[in-house]
Amino acid sequence: MKPTDQAENLNKIIALAASKLPLLKCKEYYALLSELGSPAAILGYRGALCAPLLVALESEEFRVRCEEEVLELQRRGIQILALGGDGYPALLSLIYQPPPVIYYRGSSEVFQSDKARIAMVGSRKADVFGCDLARSYAAYLASRGGVIVSGLALGVDAYSHRGALDSKREGSTIAVLGSGLDNLYPRQNERLAAQIIERGGAVVSQFAAHEKPFPSNFLDRNRVIAGLCKYTVVIQAPRRSGSLATARYALEEGREVLVVPGAVNDPRYEGSNLLIQQGANVVLNEKDLEECMPEGSSLQANEGKSAASEPLSEERRAIIELLRENVKLHYDQLSQSITSGGLAAEILSLELEGKVKRLPGNFLILSANGGH
Repeated sequence: MKPTDQAENLNKIIALAASKLPLLKCKEYYALLSELGSPAAILGYRGALCAPLLVALESEEFRVRCEEEVLELQRRGIQILALGGDGYPALLSLIYQPPPVIYYRGSSEVFQSDKARIAMVGSRKADVFGCDLARSYAAYLASRGGVIVSGLALGVDAYSHRGALDSKREGSTIAVLGSGLDNLYPRQNERLAAQIIERGGAVVSQFAAHEKPFPSNFLDRNRVIAGLCKYTVVIQAPRRSGSLATARYALEEGREVLVVPGAVNDPRYEGSNLLIQQGANVVLNEKDLEECMPEGSSLQANEGKSAASEPLSEERRAIIELLRENVKLHYDQLSQSITSGGLAAEILSLELEGKVKRLPGNFLILSANGGH
């Protein structure tokens, strides 16, 4: 093993040890880490700070046990990144008391500092429109070099990951768990997690591999999602939701929050609209997402043209024609007829332009000027 590899392995062992000590005062460990620069440097420290960790590390049996655990995890395809060590995500390291270690399966490339990581979160019970919109926006951002970060939950999370995979770009998405990597939750998304890894992304957790998905873990999961990203995009967030917690963590850390607005009487948007009321940026279409894109990414081909001069997209033309022919259609009926992708984004855009109206029950009609 090279000296540099040995030093990094020691960083992992010390950080893993720190994460295992419930009596450790975290603020003391973080203060010591900030002062010394790396977990390995703690071994040579002699002082009052971090006494529980130092006492534990003086036990050869404890250190050997941590070292064996690191090696066993690596044999099983689980890698560790240590706070203060190589490869730990720079943005995550800046949050208040970041996890001493994060575990992951997949590629480490997605954690590089030059990657534009964007969190996409929303309701687990999102309707078809919300799920389609998440997929469309995620595909748009990933196709331009963004890395989509979400929580692998049902609803908006899963569709955000799928949208990123739709872009066909390697390393397009990261899934953050509220459980250990050996207890992936929810089970329905195991195949999706495997696809994320196969396509150069990563599945990540701050919890030990055997940890079960306890409810309290998910707030910590949401903090990591926000901490990994410069931007957080919120789609269909109820007032009491993990999505709202993720957005608040992002705001507390000085990160940007962008929100898709919704009907004021729809409980699925109650949290979203509250964030807007409190000053979050509004997302009305894909153009509003461009500030999330990495520098040098390609912009839409029609940038600079006025909306009036832009030709209708195939999806938009098909939506208008179907509504002309049927007067009123349910969103699900439209989604069965228009399968090329981007339907949700186009409908939202038409709504905001006043060309389409949404009725109770998720039915859609043309407004008076909708056909022009």
